Parts: sequence; C-alpha cells; structure tokens
Amino acid sequence: MGHTDQSIRAARASDPRPFRRVHARAEDHRDQQLALAALSKLDGVRAQRLALDEEELRLGVRCLAAPIFDHAGRVAAAASLSTLPLDSTREQFDALIPEVRECAREISEAIGRE
Repeated sequence: MGHTDQSIRAARASDPRPFRRVHARAEDHRDQQLALAALSKLDGVRAQRLALDEEELRLGVRCLAAPIFDHAGRVAAAASLSTLPLDSTREQFDALIPEVRECAREISEAIGRE
C-alpha cells in the first residue's frame, strides 16, 4: 500500500468515504477490507505489545515479537522469535511469550526507556 496507518486513519477521520483519498488506487472493495483488517490487527498488537504470526506470512513458520522502546517511549525495534510448528507445540510456543517480552523490556531499559 505504501501508506502508514497514521495517514490512513487521518484520511478515514476526514472523509466519510473509506479510503477515498488515501487508498485511491484500490482496485476493489476487497483491498479496502484487507487494509481495514490490517489496521484492526495493528490495534491489537499495540494493545497487547505483542505480535503473533501463526503461519500467516510463511507456511511452516510461527513467529512472535515484542516492541523495544527508545528513551522517548517510541518503538525503536522489536525482539522476535521464530519457530517451526513441526518442532514445537503451541503450548511450548506460548511459553516463550513472557521470555520474549522480558527480553524486549530489558533492552528497552538498557537503551534508556524509563
């Protein structure tokens, strides 16, 4: 798409016709629905401070990531982990979530996040 979620949200707020200005090149309604679904997923990621990928991007790869914050509280990077579903159960994968979050928190503190 080439647009940030901030620019999409700004356009949605200023124009009652969804994505008329920002997503002008959308070829069909499905593209707009995919964009809305992506924004909704980003809202969940921000709220949970955790991103999960259950073989959505690549079949056979499961990923999770937690944000690393800079001194101003902005997301500067992420601590991430990828596993193969054939090598670990969902329960084993879920058990890694607190460890990845803790790793991200420690790095955030080390680079100046209060």
